[in-house]
Amino acid sequence: PLPGYITLSLMAEKGRPFGGYDLLQSILGVGLPHGERQIFHRYDSDDPTKILFSLASIAKPGTFALETMGSFSTPGLIFIFEIERTPE
Repeated sequence: PLPGYITLSLMAEKGRPFGGYDLLQSILGVGLPHGERQIFHRYDSDDPTKILFSLASIAKPGTFALETMGSFSTPGLIFIFEIERTPE
């Protein structure tokens, strides 16, 4: 099977970007650790090596630098789900 992706965008209200420590606390509070590629991930509880989905910033480069989260903001977030698909 070939990997494919489904993405879901969550946009902030116009003029009120997501940001700072409130965003970080919300993400960590729902159990998404910061990790590989400097984005957040949800792991499978039965297989902690398997990523169920990832969360990135919609603004380039898409990463979250923990050391600058206090001044960070983004107009939106992207949830990334990897799926397996069969080649045609």
